[in-house]
Amino acid sequence: MAGLCWVAVVLAFFLSAGNSLAAVDQNWLTSIIDGIKNEYALGDTFSLAVNVPQNQDPNTLQQVFQDDPADKVIQTVSGGQVYQGTRVVAAAGAVARVLENIQPFIKSSQGNFLVIYSKESPTANEDGVAGKVNDVIQNWSGYAFVFSKVVNVPDADVSQLSESFKQLGISKFGLDNIFRCYKPGDDPFQCTSCSSGGDVAPTCVADNSLSNQEQGVGGEVSTVPPGAGTGTDTGLSIGTGGGRGKGKGRQVKVSRCKGRKRGCKRRKGGKVRKGRKQRGGKGKKWGKVRRGRRGKG
Repeated sequence: MAGLCWVAVVLAFFLSAGNSLAAVDQNWLTSIIDGIKNEYALGDTFSLAVNVPQNQDPNTLQQVFQDDPADKVIQTVSGGQVYQGTRVVAAAGAVARVLENIQPFIKSSQGNFLVIYSKESPTANEDGVAGKVNDVIQNWSGYAFVFSKVVNVPDADVSQLSESFKQLGISKFGLDNIFRCYKPGDDPFQCTSCSSGGDVAPTCVADNSLSNQEQGVGGEVSTVPPGAGTGTDTGLSIGTGGGRGKGKGRQVKVSRCKGRKRGCKRRKGGKVRKGRKQRGGKGKKWGKVRRGRRGKG
């Protein structure tokens, strides 16, 4: 009797192990996604699934694509249809259109890793996605959902975005199996896990580099050398007051420098004080400042 119980325990262990997932190698996934993106340039609004052999050498990825030529895939998707091939399913728009057409891949799921890729992150629950995700989980021992672009939500709190992300049907893949693969700024193309300390990684819901670019509007104005004297401060105030133009503050500064070369070279403010004494007169130097202000509008 004890022997039968032991056999049952061992059998249960192997059955559960069959459905367990090994951690995804992010370096391997980065190479696979980079190869997919380069092969199938389908634009911004598309999704696809590729049934990739486990431990596939990224250097020989063309062997995986050979039965699904890019021109055929692009032609089908561009016509508004779903492409169903040997190892690739592709469609324009929602991820659900791809997931509902991967049924033929189930019979060849063993020994393969299913990559579901969408250029943009899902922003809403699509009909039936949760059930289709369950089909993947139950039939593949290795899989990953990957996206590149996040939706920019101005003034949104990252914690709120994270909670919304976890409510999406696609999150049923598990955060450990969801990745953002993209090229952040000047860094190389990379895949980062959307799981961070049991929560959603901030990079999967907010594009910090985009926020920095948006905040850089006034950064170029601040490049005017500090401490350039009272006259320089006056020119900067005139050039930038009441607007967000990047180059207009510099135009006023340049026009004053052209008319007052000696004043620009000397930062102690000696020449500027002379200019101020002529404020009520007909000095050409103050006339140039006025033209700078009119040019701004």
